[in-house]
Amino acid sequence: MQNFCTKLYIAKEALAIHKAIIEKVEREKEIKGKDYKVLIKGLCYTLSVVITGIEDEGFDYLEELIKKDNPIIKKILRENLKRNRLKRLDETKVLELQKYF
Repeated sequence: MQNFCTKLYIAKEALAIHKAIIEKVEREKEIKGKDYKVLIKGLCYTLSVVITGIEDEGFDYLEELIKKDNPIIKKILRENLKRNRLKRLDETKVLELQKYF
């Protein structure tokens, strides 16, 4: 199976976009709107897709997110760590990160 982000520059850009969005999500106070919930649902899936194209930097970012004390960020991280695509990349790292939940 070929990774979604096969070109490194695309994966780097996609990760940068995810970082910017997640940073804004972390600062958001109003979290009850429909649009916000759809965004979170998407982030619970797409971050792991991006990481398949930039494994080392992606797992480093997941380790950064572990340190965040925000329930929404924790949810995004927890859901992405359930994805088999990450387990196929490095099951040991995934299991190590899942210990935080």
